[in-house]
Amino acid sequence: DAPRPPEDTPVPARFVPEFDSLVLAHSDRRRIISDEHRPGLTTKNLRVRATFLWDGFAAGTWDTERKRKTATLRLRPFAPLPDGALDELTAEGEALLRFTEPDATEHVVTTETT
Repeated sequence: DAPRPPEDTPVPARFVPEFDSLVLAHSDRRRIISDEHRPGLTTKNLRVRATFLWDGFAAGTWDTERKRKTATLRLRPFAPLPDGALDELTAEGEALLRFTEPDATEHVVTTETT
């Protein structure tokens, strides 16, 4: 009976780690990812990739890399992202990198095109 926000409430960008139960535990995964993009969630060895959410739905995968003092987060969207999404994902990704790699002097977010 908890109050729910209005349907038009913006949903923040989020990064979900590998093997997260959000991706694995839904009985109906279409609530967070389309059937079309589900094959992109796992590797051929069944490793569940880290995903990022845009507007509450899995919109691609991500990983990080550290080289010397530079921490990089790579976004791999399943499809072209809507206007404004990349700015918000970049800001959230930089915050994640500052948290996971606090001693890095540079935090970079890149996007691979689909």
